[in-house]
Amino acid sequence: MPGPIDSFQVGRIREAAFTEAPHNPSKDSVCPVTHRIPSFGFFTIVDDAESRLYQDLKWAGLQWDEGPDIGGPHGPYKQSERTSVYQNHAEKLLRSGHAYRCFCSTGRLNSLAKERNGLGLPNDYDRSCISIPVGESEERASIGEQHVVRLKLPEVLPAYLDLVYGVVGQRKSKEGSKAPRSQLSFEDPVLIKSDGHPTYHLANVVDDHQMGITHVIRAVVSGSGFAKLM
Repeated sequence: MPGPIDSFQVGRIREAAFTEAPHNPSKDSVCPVTHRIPSFGFFTIVDDAESRLYQDLKWAGLQWDEGPDIGGPHGPYKQSERTSVYQNHAEKLLRSGHAYRCFCSTGRLNSLAKERNGLGLPNDYDRSCISIPVGESEERASIGEQHVVRLKLPEVLPAYLDLVYGVVGQRKSKEGSKAPRSQLSFEDPVLIKSDGHPTYHLANVVDDHQMGITHVIRAVVSGSGFAKLM
């Protein structure tokens, strides 16, 4: 379901309608609809938008089975109230070796992007912090050194099934899929920002998993970001 980020638009009504499409209370087999609120800094929350959102959805004849206004078994439904949940999952990824802390400054990242751009390469992170020993990483974090948590992507990015476009594979560089990973335009995404808050990608994946979400409906323009969620 859409979030309270701006005035409601026809496109958001359409997204919500497609989300509710499998939900048919007249049949025995019902696919529950969950309404959760994306309320972190990656969205600009408009005053009173949440209450207006409920009104607009109901005006359009749409309904949901659980959410911040009616409760349910998977609450809380506002992502800003689930920070500890996301942080716990990030810690699990760190312990399992599927994520790592990145201590690079903004200045270094900007310089790196400029350098790679000059070489005709994607402006992606170079994984300079991935080799930091776990003990050193934990010690630096414990004394308050600023850092983010990044997901350690596999060398081969998995394909996924899109019900509209079919099987979608990994993104290719100008050199083709056989190019070295350093030349592929796909960096290790940030999971936890330096302020301790999760990124959109981590929050959505954790919520989808915990809330039993089976289908994700997105606009075509969101396609590139969806690969990170996979």
